[in-house]
Order: sequence, then C-alpha cells, then structure tokens
Amino acid sequence: VSGAGSTWVNGGPLAIADGFAGTVGSVRILDGATVSNSYAIVGGAEGIGSVTVDGAGSTWTSSGDLFIGTDAGTGALSITHGGKVSNNNGYIGYGGFEAGKSVGAVVVDGTNSTWTNSSNLFVGGSESGAAGTGTLRIENGGTVNAQTTTVWSLGRIEGNGTVTGSVTNFGNIAPAGVLHVGNYSQGNSGVFDIAVQSLSSSDLLAVSDLASLDGTLDVTLDGYTAHAGDVFTILTSSGLTGNFSNIEFPTLSGGLFFTERTTPKDVLLIVQGRSSIPDAGSTFTLMLVALASCCGARYLVSRTRLFLSNCH
Repeated sequence: VSGAGSTWVNGGPLAIADGFAGTVGSVRILDGATVSNSYAIVGGAEGIGSVTVDGAGSTWTSSGDLFIGTDAGTGALSITHGGKVSNNNGYIGYGGFEAGKSVGAVVVDGTNSTWTNSSNLFVGGSESGAAGTGTLRIENGGTVNAQTTTVWSLGRIEGNGTVTGSVTNFGNIAPAGVLHVGNYSQGNSGVFDIAVQSLSSSDLLAVSDLASLDGTLDVTLDGYTAHAGDVFTILTSSGLTGNFSNIEFPTLSGGLFFTERTTPKDVLLIVQGRSSIPDAGSTFTLMLVALASCCGARYLVSRTRLFLSNCH
C-alpha cells in the first residue's frame, strides 16, 4: 500500500502469516498510505510475518490489540522515517500455544516515528506473565507510548529514544545512548545493561519520574580506557529507592576497579584504585554530586573537578 491517499480499510481483524506452519506474509505501508482494522496479528500459528510502516503520513491503525509473534509464530514490525502505528494493547512475543516458541521484534527508528499503545505494552509475554521472546529497539529518538510497559524474562528494550509511562523490568533494559522512560521499576530478575564508552559518551537511563531498583546491573566496556577518579552517571530520576542486588563489573587494568554509588536521585559508577582520588576527596565529590542532584542542578564530573550550574 503506497502513496498519499492510498487506503486499505478492513472492517475486521488483519492477520499476516497466521494460519499454519510455513506461512510467510508481509505488508508494506509506504509514502503516506494508511491501513486500518480491528485487532491484528503479525506472525501467528508458526507463520512468519512482517509489517513495515515507512514515511511521513504512513499510518497503521488497529482499534483492537496488536500481536507481534504469537502461537509459536515469528513477527516483526518496523516503523521508520516518521511512520505511525496505533492500537489498544501491544504484545511482542505474546505466547499462546507453545508459548516459548513465539518470537516478536519491533523497531521504532527516527524522531517522528511513533508507536502508540493506548493501553499497555508487553514485551516477551502478556498480562498473565512471561511467554515468548520479545525485543523492542528504539533508534534515533523514536517514541513508544503506553500507560505501562512490562518487560518479561525473555523481553528486552534497547536503544535510544523514549518510552512514555511506567516501565517494569523483569527482563533486560539496555540503553544505547540515552533512553528516556517515565517511572522505572526493576524486579529481582531484571537486568540493567550499561556500556561504558568515554567520559563524554556513555549509556544513560533517564527516568523522568521515580525509579525503584533491584536485580542486576551488568557493566561492559565499549572502547573505554580507565582512569582513576572517572565518574559516570548511568541513571537519573526525580527520586530513587532501592539498589541493585547483584552487580557485574568488567576487569580493569592497572589495579583499577569500578564501584557503584547512589544519590537520592541518581546511580553513579566510579573508577578507583591505587592512584584514585583519596577517600576524603571521593567522598566530597559524591557529596557535591548528591547536592546537585537534590537541587536540580546540572553537573559535569571530570577526572579532577565537578562543575555545578543552576543550583538555587
């Protein structure tokens, strides 16, 4: 379906590759075309289905729920270059029969590309719990809207962009740059993946409201050369409770090592070792970071100095 003014209206559901094993199907909505239906299934009953919504003005509207990968099927949805998809609840790797075999993947790429779930979004399962494997990747400032988003044990959200509403993580959250969410709650089985690159470029989960932590923090290196006294902010929020119950750090050379600290609002990684900032100095630096966090100031930590601005 291609071109402005091109329209495909379905009075009932739209099922793409949802019939029997080996079924393959795809739909492409391009260059301002529109498609509408009640509920929709992409990749069901062991079928392999895909939908692409590409270009400004291109829209796919489901008045009911949207299932990407269900009943042992494999489904994929790509929203790019300003395309827009809207539905009620969204499911990536829903489950159904042979639930563990269901696979779903969604990519939302671009600042004007939007996936709007008017109710809730489930990644790797449903309201009933974990089921299939689900991946949501947000790139280049894409936006996913939902009242609540639940990431189950085989679910993963990765990339950079925005997930509005509350996010509960029992699976995996992996920013690649800055990933914005509303509220954030990480359960005991949840994993927060962070790659450390450099002082000027590192992954960050920016929580606009409250954050509650448990589970695992998994830190990896992406070209970073460690220096004693380096400090990284990996999570920001308006209020932080709890902390990770398990932390996995990479090995650093030269007798250096990572430690993790929390302020009332943020989570920090600090490089320490034989040549690191003395304990008193490190404590003073952390006190200043906590002060900046509490008063809403912007702050930048270098290897030797902390700069504050807009603190009233």
